[in-house]
Amino acid sequence: MNTQFEKIYWVKRKTIRAFYQAGGLITLGTDHPSTGEYLSGFSTHRELHTLVLSGIPPAAAIKIATINGARALNVSHKLGSIEPGKFADLFVVTGNPLKNIRNTRNVRLVMKSGQVYDSKALLKSVEGNLGPNSPQEAEAW
Repeated sequence: MNTQFEKIYWVKRKTIRAFYQAGGLITLGTDHPSTGEYLSGFSTHRELHTLVLSGIPPAAAIKIATINGARALNVSHKLGSIEPGKFADLFVVTGNPLKNIRNTRNVRLVMKSGQVYDSKALLKSVEGNLGPNSPQEAEAW
């Protein structure tokens, strides 16, 4: 069955690839070319995967998810890359996202404002309140 949403999805995939090939500045989360519910964080991983499925290399997709947004908002002096003097907001994954972009979903640690958090503990703390109802359901996202 080809719904209107599915048609839009495929058009967005072609359009985002063409825009990337033309050298356009793409940021994550503005008009995400992925399917399903949009819950920040979980949807980000789906959007990264869709960018790669669209023909954008994983390294470029990661750049789209990090420094490009900061540049678009004119805050790249404090966000978007790991450098001395910038905010220490990042996450550490298991696996190499350059080999398989879906490895961004394997979050081990989260750092926010220099404080380190265990990703499983964070998911457990909001279980049943927002997003997936279990860690297994979260992995499916």
